[in-house]
Amino acid sequence: MKTVMMCLFLFCFTVLPLMAGEVEYALDLKTDLTFHELTVSGAGEALYIRHLGSGEKSLSFPVEVIAGARRMQVRIYLIPLLGQKRELTLKSAKTEIPLQNTGGFRATPFIPVNEAPEELTLSFQGPHLGILSKISFIYSDSDEKEIVLSGDYEGVNRQKGIITASGFGRYSGDSSPGAAAERAAKLDAYRNLGHLIREMAKKEGLMIDDSRFEVTIKGARVVKKELTKEGVVVTVGLYINGTPGLSDMIKEAL
Repeated sequence: MKTVMMCLFLFCFTVLPLMAGEVEYALDLKTDLTFHELTVSGAGEALYIRHLGSGEKSLSFPVEVIAGARRMQVRIYLIPLLGQKRELTLKSAKTEIPLQNTGGFRATPFIPVNEAPEELTLSFQGPHLGILSKISFIYSDSDEKEIVLSGDYEGVNRQKGIITASGFGRYSGDSSPGAAAERAAKLDAYRNLGHLIREMAKKEGLMIDDSRFEVTIKGARVVKKELTKEGVVVTVGLYINGTPGLSDMIKEAL
């Protein structure tokens, strides 16, 4: 049974259309999910997820939208029993969406409702055992505060609204030197992007939410890849306002 909970200050309502504040809309784990080669069984209201092999297996679910919402967030309540350090990814048909581990659940940044996909896929890298207790959507009727940068900074393209940084990976003696160099270049680019953003935030007087910083940086998209004689140059980018972007990690913008 799907549940809708609205919390406004200290009062609770069971009204579906959004009036003010936030709404939580929980999926029915036994009827709303589609499983792709995952072994699942009931554990009360929760689901026991089992993937003992290698590789990736997944489940998918529809994205619900309610009237009046401007932004939404996906929350996944999963207790890992095996494989807690292994990859857990959430993807739409177009891109991967970063997940922040809050301790009690994993959450995406807030996404504009008009950019929400119709379906999402949650993938597990095996081996993995876990208990999935809830998948819910948090809807907000408030507008996200737009970040306006006052200064000019390296890597910032105001016209496109993006921040980019590049990294370099040198060819090695591995059996696949190109792939190893590209991985090293990505890591270098993420480090450089993180350093650039921290320096920029300090000058702009913006407060970074450290719990969101790392996952947002890792969600940066590769916008360019160049092969040179010595190695690979990879450029990654984030939006200034958008997801994944600077607005996801700045406290005043949440």
